[in-house]
Amino acid sequence: LVEKQPQNGHCTNTQMSGGVFLSPTDVENSMGYVEALYRVEGDMAWTDRATLQAWAEYSHQNKAWVEGLGGAHLKLYSSAAEHRELPDWDCFEQWQFAGSGLGLHRFLTSQVSRRGIRVRFNARAQKLLTNINGEVLGVRVGTGEGGEPIDIRAHRAVILTTGGFEFDETMKLNYLKVYPTHFYGTPANTGDGHRMAMELGADLW
Repeated sequence: LVEKQPQNGHCTNTQMSGGVFLSPTDVENSMGYVEALYRVEGDMAWTDRATLQAWAEYSHQNKAWVEGLGGAHLKLYSSAAEHRELPDWDCFEQWQFAGSGLGLHRFLTSQVSRRGIRVRFNARAQKLLTNINGEVLGVRVGTGEGGEPIDIRAHRAVILTTGGFEFDETMKLNYLKVYPTHFYGTPANTGDGHRMAMELGADLW
């Protein structure tokens, strides 16, 4: 794992969250709610149905997946989704980690530690490395203040965890519908991952 922030100042949005995750109890019936969230007008939506269907199918597995990892302490936060004015709001459960966001963060970091996964802190990802066919083979990371960048080759794949871009004013101007907007959370979220993916042809919608 490469982490942009230093170890002694590592602050994540997860730590500041409520530690709650959403799980549809019924995948197909939950689609009315999910589609309503993304509907602009009539049949026009911000996000295509196939993507929403994939989200519903995988998030349906959230609780079982978390419990299968071991060590999670969960409580039922709500037997419904947040926006009760939308259809099928009652096809969801919300589960919360003990200790809220800090508890969720401790759970995730314990999973990394138990597996002996190395975390390289103060290592800002700079570029996705590809072969001549455009396949992603690794990532280039910076090594702290003034350090030489290093290239890390992936064994199987690179998982790009983009975070957000709420502390990048240019991206907010381009991709948020309202401006100005101000956020709490980690100032490390400046859209680095989004830009790396866009360099390879990814688009934002």
